[in-house]
Amino acid sequence: MSKLIKVDLLSTLRPRLLWIITALFVILGLTHSYKLSYNSSIENITVNIWDFLLLSVGGLGTMASLWDYLGWISLIVPIILFVHHLREANRSLDLFMFVRSSSRLFWWLAKVITLAIIVVVYSLLLFLVHLLMGVFFFSYSIEWSSYTAEMYPQLIDLNLGPIAVFSFIFFLFVSGLLAFSMIAQTLSLFWQNTVVVYVVFLITSVVLGKLYLTETLSRVISPLHYASFVDLIPKLSESWTYIGINLGICLIAILISIWKLRNANIS
Repeated sequence: MSKLIKVDLLSTLRPRLLWIITALFVILGLTHSYKLSYNSSIENITVNIWDFLLLSVGGLGTMASLWDYLGWISLIVPIILFVHHLREANRSLDLFMFVRSSSRLFWWLAKVITLAIIVVVYSLLLFLVHLLMGVFFFSYSIEWSSYTAEMYPQLIDLNLGPIAVFSFIFFLFVSGLLAFSMIAQTLSLFWQNTVVVYVVFLITSVVLGKLYLTETLSRVISPLHYASFVDLIPKLSESWTYIGINLGICLIAILISIWKLRNANIS
């Protein structure tokens, strides 16, 4: 299995694709930097690196604008490129492993583990790029700024420092992105990894996300928000529950995919 994982990682994490994703992160970071600087100058209020990171990787509140929603979509959706490429890069090897029923489980578990590694790499790259941009554009402090105190008083009431909070945000982001990508990966089994299934999944996720922002649906029904933290601030006492929910969704997706593999007929 370790050799399968290595082959999948080398064929999926292509340098060119990683550079494109990094460029996207930089563009989104510049957009958030401009927005935060503009808002702070209008309101004449102090901001620091933590405000920038909350805005760039913290997710969406239920009152988010359409522009903010599009920015969040641009941050989450690229992981689907890796999900699709993971199934396409070694097609002949995958077919060989798939037709051998005794090897299907190991083949699929290798895909699952590979995807989990990719999600962690993707998340680390995102946080690292935006951390460096935050250091470049904004001041560093071990405390929250007056901007955060005004925008998110519940966060200040926790009496937790920014580093502790962002450690939690990172774990929530990884678990949420993993749940999002695991759903897509499981769906790909049912429809032979066609591009159409990813397009339909993304359109459905965008619609469900918009309905969640208007408080029409529960958060659990919106895959795009599994990685979001800001909307949990009003109910921070429940925040750890959502990491558990994300991991539960991953487990359900894996079990469904294994059931599909065990019942697949190869002619």
